[in-house]
Amino acid sequence: MHFVGGSYGRAFQVAPVGAHEFGAKYLFEAELSGRMKVGQHEVRISRTADGRTTLASLIGQHHELMTVFAGPAPESRKVAELFAVLDVRDHRDGMRVSPQRWTGLTVGSENLVLSTVDNTSIAAPAPAFARQVIPSKSGRRTRQGEVWRTQLPGRGKDSAHDYAYLVGTPNGVAEVVFADSEAITEDEAMHMLDTLDLSWK
Repeated sequence: MHFVGGSYGRAFQVAPVGAHEFGAKYLFEAELSGRMKVGQHEVRISRTADGRTTLASLIGQHHELMTVFAGPAPESRKVAELFAVLDVRDHRDGMRVSPQRWTGLTVGSENLVLSTVDNTSIAAPAPAFARQVIPSKSGRRTRQGEVWRTQLPGRGKDSAHDYAYLVGTPNGVAEVVFADSEAITEDEAMHMLDTLDLSWK
């Protein structure tokens, strides 16, 4: 999700508990550099050795709210202020995040991202933002709606795995990027695109 307002603009990601530790270790090779309390939650900060990347996460009982800073490391006070303007409510079924009313912040965009066991990714914008990503021209018909494709950077043109697909149905939109051909065959990929049905509740 991306919150905006005035000079404020920042993207956050909600993930299960443990995501901060995993990201710091395997994605950024960052070390824990600080902990603090913001409201009722702990915030953890990890930084890379060169100080050019900072990962900050608000830790809930079931989920974590993460954001990443590129460039000079922010002061701890700035990180605390960043999370302090958000109303965070964590439940077993998910984490609800919204700006405090007095901030004047609004939701600039919101997406749900799923990753399957074969590393296929499905990214679905929230209904309020879905229309913004639908192409003006008609796509190829599927059982549930339409599909459009875009060639992935650095890929060829011969395989279904060389493209990103935008699947649109009456109830939702999602971008699908398949893993390599060893994880999912081209026939399986095409069947998934043809039968994928999307709906927000």
